[in-house]
Amino acid sequence: MSTIDYGIDLGTTNSALARQEGRQQRLLPDSDGNPLLPSAIQVLPTGQIIVGAKAKAMLDVDPQNTSIEFKRLMGTGEKKRFPASGKEYTPEELSAEVLKSLVERAKAIDGEAPRAAVITIPAMFQLPQCDATRRAAALAGIEHAPLLQEPIAAAIAHSGTGTVRDGSWLVYDLGGGTFDVSLVRCKDGRLQVIDHDGDNHLGGRDFDRVIARKATDLIRESKKHGDFKRTDPANEGAFAKIKVEAERSRHALSDVESTMFSIPDLVEFSLSRDELEDLLQPLVEKTTLLCNKLLKRNRVEATELSGLVMVGGPTLTPCVAKQIHFDVGVEAKHYVDPMTIVARGAALFASTQRMPVEMRKKKIGAAIELHLEYEAMTTDPSPLIVGKVTSPVPPPPGLKITVERDDGQFKAPLSPVQPNGGFAVDLQLAISQLNVFKVGAVDGMGNPLAVEPDTIKMLHGFSIARPPLSSSVGIMLANNSVHWYLRKGVVLPARQTMTHQTTVSLKRGQSGEAIHVPLVQGESTRADRNKVIGVLHIHADKISRDVPEGSTVEVTIAVDESAQTIGRAYVPALDQWFEEVVRFDLETKPANEVAKGLADQKDRLKKLEEMADQLDEEDISSVSEEKNDVKIREVEALLEEGDRDSIDLADQMVRMMSQDLDHAEDGGRKNRLATELEEIRGRATEVIEADGEPGDKRQLATLLVEADRALARGDLDLVESKIDDIRTLNLTVMTRQPWFWEGYLAYLMKEAERLGLMDMTRKQFERGVQAIQRQDFHEVPGVCREIVSMFPSEERERVSSAIRSDVK
Repeated sequence: MSTIDYGIDLGTTNSALARQEGRQQRLLPDSDGNPLLPSAIQVLPTGQIIVGAKAKAMLDVDPQNTSIEFKRLMGTGEKKRFPASGKEYTPEELSAEVLKSLVERAKAIDGEAPRAAVITIPAMFQLPQCDATRRAAALAGIEHAPLLQEPIAAAIAHSGTGTVRDGSWLVYDLGGGTFDVSLVRCKDGRLQVIDHDGDNHLGGRDFDRVIARKATDLIRESKKHGDFKRTDPANEGAFAKIKVEAERSRHALSDVESTMFSIPDLVEFSLSRDELEDLLQPLVEKTTLLCNKLLKRNRVEATELSGLVMVGGPTLTPCVAKQIHFDVGVEAKHYVDPMTIVARGAALFASTQRMPVEMRKKKIGAAIELHLEYEAMTTDPSPLIVGKVTSPVPPPPGLKITVERDDGQFKAPLSPVQPNGGFAVDLQLAISQLNVFKVGAVDGMGNPLAVEPDTIKMLHGFSIARPPLSSSVGIMLANNSVHWYLRKGVVLPARQTMTHQTTVSLKRGQSGEAIHVPLVQGESTRADRNKVIGVLHIHADKISRDVPEGSTVEVTIAVDESAQTIGRAYVPALDQWFEEVVRFDLETKPANEVAKGLADQKDRLKKLEEMADQLDEEDISSVSEEKNDVKIREVEALLEEGDRDSIDLADQMVRMMSQDLDHAEDGGRKNRLATELEEIRGRATEVIEADGEPGDKRQLATLLVEADRALARGDLDLVESKIDDIRTLNLTVMTRQPWFWEGYLAYLMKEAERLGLMDMTRKQFERGVQAIQRQDFHEVPGVCREIVSMFPSEERERVSSAIRSDVK
């Protein structure tokens, strides 16, 4: 097999495996014919692992030894303990068990286990989550696992149906645990993901949460089960039953108008579709807000869209399509089964991805080995493939290559092989479908020879532009700012090299010491608001000589198409490369730390409310009491629920609040600095135009341009620095003028009188006045400094700073 062919949708709630066979994708079902595998694990007391529907059925019976939704914890250091067996597993180890089960399906149906498969991931997965997915694949025996973003897989599958026409499309992917929305453009058959957005903590699981919360509130109101805390171990089984019944009720209301939410001896109530829609509206609105944000960011009107395709089981909930139509203004449709569309798209993509050479099974008896170059996905109906005979060398005299389409409708003329082994073949493709070609060879006598590879596949009708980076990657600097290397949306693969200076020295051989270069992913200008994904180390025991403070370090960051990240540093003074990156898991905080973070944001909110007159309208909205009260209550409710997923969601909400407040604070600071810049611009221009030298005027013009540019791009630290530089220049020019010292001496005299210091400073003031009268202005600055030194220490700084007050 020369192409991968297998595609896996590794989902939060369900997973699926598909294989490309000829022109069709075949879903590989279990022994009962079900193509979906619930992403659920149960560990028996013996240590035996049960995967799938049988495990999920035990969730409300044996919740302590059953685990679901572990995909939402991928990339973290969390572990799930199964007390009956005493074993514990990481999220990637649990995901590996799901993948193993899918691999076993393939082995049972196809006779052998696949060694390679394309695995899909949410578009908003961060780099540690991508790394964890690759590790899960390796644990499952999948040696080669290219990662494909789920919206791209869905777009490929939709394009394969012929229903996606040219234009801009939204791919709305609402899964069991994550939400992605991608803006996809199709032009002349070429698919390109323009931009995307999403939420890694929003999906069907959260739909079930609001239903479960309603049930929990009713149980507490009945007072039959005490305060019914989720954190009470005695209630674990009851909450597991509520979770299962919430999911069942939601699914039922996709088909019927009402259902009974019923758990014997615990709670029972009727739930209608209208009531469900009311419960879900805030969550669905979160998705439509992200859709509109994405469109606005890319300056695309809803009326310009060719359509919106829905992906994922939760989109079958009737209110979702209705809310999208109302909020976004575009009709939302299911073109293909939303539960399996991602796996189908992954398989179609996999059929165009060649297996690594070392993993290809060599055909027994193949006399000729070929290296082929061609576009696996193309809009060209008459493409050219070029190749070379790699064995034997040189090729046999008279060797010719044969290529025939498997539908019998096209056979290429024999292509003679050149003495250097090279050859080229013109093909004809069947339009808008996957084309499979049989490749062979004949010797000089016309006898057929076996070749490897003996099959190639080319998908006509569309091609895929390379994927964009989901969020920006950079390094944390010593002042807690970020130097961005690769910004969100850059086409992958991408790499960037930049130069920095060390802020510490490093002595050769110094035990345990290193220069740290933290790698971060996110969008905030404040480094500590982003996710630390790894730290690049320059260790003292690996340097050839001492590295002084201020030494140059060249850092390179590269991200490939599967979101695999490489960081390396070069120190020119040592002529050494350093490539040790300590990978960081995504942080998971305990509930008390999240609660403390929430308290901190409440304090910041109060301060921002007090300075509302300095904020823009948008920033005032972000600190509005009503808006944030809703968020605060939701965070408190999540912390009350107390499970790992709820705490992580609460932490994400606190982080988002923090970023909103950062933005508001920066907005207030920006407005303040803009006002300060205009004030100093006016004063400095007046002084320097009147009394400055030509060099002063040129310097002022340069500083004002630099300050304006820094303000325009939001570099507020630089704006502040430039304002200080303008003040210093203004002061320098003023202190060369007699009128300045007259005014400053008069100011000091008033302050001395106010503080009762005239008796001890009278002689100095008399000297200063006499110097001014005889126009000896060189003496006045020294007199002023002498007077300032006689002020009490607590007043000295204040009157000294008056020098910067531009007194005229």
